Amino acid sequence: MFWKKKEKWIFLVICLAVVFLMYGRMLWGDFVFDDRGIVEHRGILNFGKLPLALGQPYFTEEAGLYRPTVLLTYALNFSILGEQPWGFHLINLLFYALCGWVWWLLVRKLFANNLLAYASALLFLVLPIHSEAVANIVGRAEILALLFSLLALYELAKERGGCIFDRGLFFAGDGQ
Repeated sequence: MFWKKKEKWIFLVICLAVVFLMYGRMLWGDFVFDDRGIVEHRGILNFGKLPLALGQPYFTEEAGLYRPTVLLTYALNFSILGEQPWGFHLINLLFYALCGWVWWLLVRKLFANNLLAYASALLFLVLPIHSEAVANIVGRAEILALLFSLLALYELAKERGGCIFDRGLFFAGDGQ
């Protein structure tokens, strides 16, 4: 039992290491393309104006998007790590590593096969098709959608369907 708990944390560290080896260079990247919308809206992306930010569409009304979870994470970035792009890239890397870790937990729970869980999670983390979502700061929306979806599925995979509150919370977060 002790090894099972320790194994989870060890694999989380492995996921973080893999992600930082694959994408660590982007920490020194700048705001590019759509990321500039974050800088343009930094006036509403702080804790003092959080209710205003959460009531706004995702940067433009024309886009027709409402992503309060993503806007909340941007506000946390500005408040805690400042407005430098490295802080936004760092949080994207951390969320992406969490996606790989929760993927591992889910596959292990569904198939009871450690080798399959390890291989699929590590393959997921190194797939080059994910580089756009990880490297672009606005890709956080896709990363969070995946993270909350995986968490909801993991909760559903538990015996007796898990906690209904947690499933609802994760599905609500997935809507961003």
